[in-house]
Amino acid sequence: MSFADEFRAVLCPGMSLPNEFEQLFNWLERSGRVVEHHGVRHGEAPRGAEFYFMPEGNQYLHHWFGTDDPKVIGRVSIIARTGADGSMAGIWLDGSGGQKFVHLGSGSGSTLTCVLAADPVDFLRLTAIGYDELCWPFEFDTAPSADGDVAGVDDPEYREWVTSTFSVEIPETASEIVKQPDEMQTKEPRDEFCRWLAAIIDKP
Repeated sequence: MSFADEFRAVLCPGMSLPNEFEQLFNWLERSGRVVEHHGVRHGEAPRGAEFYFMPEGNQYLHHWFGTDDPKVIGRVSIIARTGADGSMAGIWLDGSGGQKFVHLGSGSGSTLTCVLAADPVDFLRLTAIGYDELCWPFEFDTAPSADGDVAGVDDPEYREWVTSTFSVEIPETASEIVKQPDEMQTKEPRDEFCRWLAAIIDKP
């Protein structure tokens, strides 16, 4: 089974693997960037970062949401780990059935819960900036670097693949893509994913 097929197999009903992701996953395999850890294959993009792609789906999300209601966990499929604290990124089916790319903080570390990108190419542009971890919103206004205040990794091969494949530029900071980095404790969230989560939590 190809790496792309592994993701396709764990998507929730109503979801589809974006063509841009299929291109990425095929490139990762060709480039030797798909590695196995404890029986699960990971895609390294960018290479050397705590962030990595992983086809997890929603099999463990009942722990995160505190419910196994398919109307809840059936709307999110995990596609990546965003930090060493266990934070995750996933595909979310919004209220109109569209797919957005969201962050689910671990709660014990990051509490970021928001839409990271509404478009698959923007999500890939975000990952190509070079943050070691993509779970800390207080870092999003700062460009990452190997020796700066915000930890970063240098992966010019991945950046070049994203820019040349999709004819786009890579921004300097995450805040250029992540428009509303709300968190679990935000009292009046403006981000649509965070509002959806708040409605679930507040529901009796």
